[in-house]
Amino acid sequence: MRINDEKLVGINNNDVGNLAEEDKNVFSDDSAVSEELADDNELAELTGVMPNNGNNQQTNSGTENNLRRQHHQPHQAMDNSTENPIPAQDNIEVVVRNFVRRLAMILQAEKAIIMLYTPEASRLVAQSPAVGFDDETTKSFSYSVDTGVSGEVFKTGEPQIVNDIPSCMNANLDFVKKAGMRNVLIAPLIIERRANVETNPEQTVIGVVLVINKKFNKKFTKEDENLLTVLARNSSALIGNALKYTMLKRESSRLASTFDSMQTGIIVLDVAFNKIISVNDAAANIIGFGKSKLLNKMVKNLTLEDSVAYIFETAFSGDENFLEATIDDKVYRVDIGTNGSRETEKIIILTDITDLKNVENMKTNFVSTVSHELRTPLTVIKGFISTLLDDPDGEYYDSQSRLEFYNIIDTECDRLVRLISDLLSISRIERGLSLQLNYTSFNAIELIEKCILFHKNYTDNHNLIFETIYEQFNIEADKDKIDQVVTNLISNALKYSPEGGDILVSFDVNDDYIKISVKDHGLGIAPDHINKIFECFHRVDNSDSRKIGGTGIGLFLVDSIVKEHNGTINVESELGVGSTFIVNIPIHRVDV
Repeated sequence: MRINDEKLVGINNNDVGNLAEEDKNVFSDDSAVSEELADDNELAELTGVMPNNGNNQQTNSGTENNLRRQHHQPHQAMDNSTENPIPAQDNIEVVVRNFVRRLAMILQAEKAIIMLYTPEASRLVAQSPAVGFDDETTKSFSYSVDTGVSGEVFKTGEPQIVNDIPSCMNANLDFVKKAGMRNVLIAPLIIERRANVETNPEQTVIGVVLVINKKFNKKFTKEDENLLTVLARNSSALIGNALKYTMLKRESSRLASTFDSMQTGIIVLDVAFNKIISVNDAAANIIGFGKSKLLNKMVKNLTLEDSVAYIFETAFSGDENFLEATIDDKVYRVDIGTNGSRETEKIIILTDITDLKNVENMKTNFVSTVSHELRTPLTVIKGFISTLLDDPDGEYYDSQSRLEFYNIIDTECDRLVRLISDLLSISRIERGLSLQLNYTSFNAIELIEKCILFHKNYTDNHNLIFETIYEQFNIEADKDKIDQVVTNLISNALKYSPEGGDILVSFDVNDDYIKISVKDHGLGIAPDHINKIFECFHRVDNSDSRKIGGTGIGLFLVDSIVKEHNGTINVESELGVGSTFIVNIPIHRVDV
């Protein structure tokens, strides 16, 4: 798109003189105008045309000369404007406000507004502030570039005057109504860029400027159109630069906010000057200093923990690697590398891997514990099988003894089956699969009594008591899974009551739920472990519990089974007094 300069300006001496004189007469009645035009330098910077006022001896011909200079050297003016550094008025709102206010005064318009193009939505969006509109109304103006006169001006790059709005078939009626238009003059905002002096400038339309409703019921003229076109073209680079700068500032602010809100600690070092040049909140908290005490400070002047000091020493040594460091009882993975292409800058990334390390340790312990749990029943089974094989004719053991051996082998096999079943269930849960409940109707009282009877065979110093008013109570649930729940809770109560005592199992009905509770008088659970006991592989780590053993999957499995049945599980515990686990299961199947 090329714009013919002769056509663009097209102002002769008489035209300029008449226009300036007419403007002067109008401005003399408006005190606000005189105040605005007092700042000659600001207006000259914004429009490239010096204003004519009482304090300035510039004549109409002087104004004409300014316009002529724009006419004869349009590309040079634009090239300089785009190559200059971003102006002091880097706020787009300030630039827009100054520009539209002066346009309205110079062109004797009641209203003026700028609409900039947003490529993402392919729309022209009004910029606040505007002349003649409040901010709320201005922000409501947003129209597709495929509609209205504004869209046509944006696409063609040619200005348009519409002095009779009702007769304009291409007018956006919604915009016309909101803006209260009688007539309008619209010019494109065009930025020109030239790769070098020998090539034609490349032009980009960044939006449109509208001056609305000529004062004193006058119509906009060709001279108004030419003047607005020149002013818009001279100001486009300024507006474009301010817009880009504002967008960069906003993006920078968003990035800074994101940088500081990250949970991962990030530190940027200037290796040449031994300085910390950037640090986020997470890193400052990890190191134990406020950001102000770290930013732009020399590391050698800081008093640091040994582990933190070692991290900085490693970074300054020039090595690009990762290491693990323990800071305030937390384990961090430390990644050290060069900050992009800036060879003198190192970046340190601190990632808290404490929980990951704990899980790794728990899994390691789990493998060891499960191996022990599997080996114990296998050792018993192997021992009694060997005994029976050594006495095939029954010379040493009578039938009663042999039957007892068989019962022990059967019990230990059941123990193995339960452990393997638990492991398979955990595997399914860990993979995000459901436990595939097999709902049947069964007598819950009978199931609980069976579990109690089974555990009585494993203890001599515990007294298992069952309390309920019901002789029979049928529920709809997965019988095997409920068996696992009750078995695990009773087994837990026995293990964590090493001194023996009563184990109270109770059954009750509450509305649409059955309530099973298991109470012991054992070690109890510390408050800081209450919320963790249902996590997989978690075991209370103290000298007493370490002697007891266990896989750390029982309560996790219980919790998963209960939740799969749409039930709840709670625990009440006091360290050194005992614990009570309470399970609520729906009486009837609940499909969610």
